[in-house]
Amino acid sequence: MTSGVSLIIPTYNERRNISGIVAYSLEALEDYDAEIIIVDDDSPDLTWQVAKDLFGDNNRVTVIRRTDESGLATAVTRGFEESTKDYCAVIDADFQHPPEKLPELVDALDNGADIAIGSRYTDDAGVENWPVFRKMISWGALALAKVSVSSAYGISDPISGFFAVRCNILEGVELNPSGYKILLEVLARANYDTVTEIPYTFTGRERGESNLTASEYKAFVKHLLNLRFQDSEATKSTSVTDGGTAGKDAGQTRIAICTHFSIEHFRGGEKWAVNLANHLAEDDAIDVSIHSLPYAPGGKRKVNAEQVIDDPVDYSESWRHDLSNVDTAYVFYHPGAKTLNFPGADRYIAGIHSWLYVSPNIIEDHYGAVPTAVKLLYRTLGESDLAQYDTVHSVTPVFDCDHEDSVFIPNFIDTTLFRPDRSPLNDEFTVLVTSAHIEEKGWDMSKEITARIPDDISVVTTGTADTPHIDGLGVLTEQELADIYSKAHVVLHPARVDTDSMVINEACASGTPVVTTSLISHVRENDAILQGDTTGEMAALIEGILEEYRTDRETYESRCNLARRLAAERSIPTVMTRLKHLLTTGSESIPDVEPTLPERSKPTENDDLQPVVGGVADE
Repeated sequence: MTSGVSLIIPTYNERRNISGIVAYSLEALEDYDAEIIIVDDDSPDLTWQVAKDLFGDNNRVTVIRRTDESGLATAVTRGFEESTKDYCAVIDADFQHPPEKLPELVDALDNGADIAIGSRYTDDAGVENWPVFRKMISWGALALAKVSVSSAYGISDPISGFFAVRCNILEGVELNPSGYKILLEVLARANYDTVTEIPYTFTGRERGESNLTASEYKAFVKHLLNLRFQDSEATKSTSVTDGGTAGKDAGQTRIAICTHFSIEHFRGGEKWAVNLANHLAEDDAIDVSIHSLPYAPGGKRKVNAEQVIDDPVDYSESWRHDLSNVDTAYVFYHPGAKTLNFPGADRYIAGIHSWLYVSPNIIEDHYGAVPTAVKLLYRTLGESDLAQYDTVHSVTPVFDCDHEDSVFIPNFIDTTLFRPDRSPLNDEFTVLVTSAHIEEKGWDMSKEITARIPDDISVVTTGTADTPHIDGLGVLTEQELADIYSKAHVVLHPARVDTDSMVINEACASGTPVVTTSLISHVRENDAILQGDTTGEMAALIEGILEEYRTDRETYESRCNLARRLAAERSIPTVMTRLKHLLTTGSESIPDVEPTLPERSKPTENDDLQPVVGGVADE
């Protein structure tokens, strides 16, 4: 005999499985001092009675029938309370968790781990025989857990139902599980140091009835928003910050810019936050800081924060920031952000920068687990969650919000950096692609469009290209990016996801026409920003601009001048005045600022431009 372990089996209508799961589990744990605790939720099929009839004389098996409460998480908690061993393990009764893996979980604890998790998402693991909808629910719950609970970050399967723990890590810990994921509660509240994951293949249930109901999932989602971290959690994750304002001039207005991605990811939203903070820091009456979650999608960190953030601006990364010294917190909105990640400020502004909150679709094929889960959470709790904010700011006018204080202010663009006269146009007609090489931003469509257009059109992109039709320019500085915008004849942006597109803004500021998609958020459709619904239509638009450039240069220049005039509406002097007013004074009486901006060349009288005509579009 080695370690003592209590195996907890929560059941509901499992009479056809209970005999087998107990027998196989006892066999798997025959070399261990093991007991089995069956916690049944008064099953209508009398699972509890079957278990008593089969194992009533076995002193290694205890059967508990609950008539006063129900639910997976509380069933497991009851099992913890009844345990008489040093370890507790949890397994489903339906054979979706393999009993033969139990020794590996127990051995991991013997070897020093405090928690051993059977994972479906590590190498050599997997899921079999699951319907697509159930996979989406699991992926959504997984993504929500990682976004909402800091101690879940870095763990591949923090919502697994197959795990083992040292019982002493639960001593003095009050577990308040809601929903169906007790492991997440343990990870958030228990006193532990080491977590080990054991890969296994999860197989879909073949018989019996699942005790996962819609109410269980809803309770789980609500529990994520209410879950609070214990003081011990600070030792398991990035430390809590104090808002970065201690010791600053008490007469200053203290503003915190709060982002859900690390600034070092440095794409559109992160650039926006840095530019806003650096601009605000020029005002001696404002003390500004940036606070980010320590998360970069795909682990991609493009810059070091100190390279892009000016010295007066404090920067910190943590899963939870104490903003009690902050007057106004501008939060890049995600559900639960104010409560879970950025508590304590006097005033809150929710910044709507993501397509998640604009798109009318609940499920989109090109979205992964995290954005799909966040969208589902927003659809469930978004209205009540946004009501906690003093003001809601959106960068797009198409965001639908019932908040009593909602304001639209578009993104800003540095029109002194992105301008037509930085570099002359390339001799060869050039199409530029600057958006991320992901499906959401239409990289697959860019490649298809490029394959359609004539070979005498040069197509270039930032980063590297995985197609012979497009030349990669490598990683560019902001100055180099501005140069290439001014050299290009047209920008291609076939995005499936956008709010107020920075690609379109940068192109317009550079006086370069854009070919893009007809998203609801692409509200500026005109002679400088042309829209197509298919790759064929967009290829035809590019060919039309090429023909126009070769045969009617005056009309092409008029398109470029129109693009530049559109950018004036989003220039830093125009937009930043309104944002600064919003952050320091409020949304009332935000001033309108008339933009003034020079054009690429002398304006023409031809404001009514002819439609672009090019190659043959898709039928």
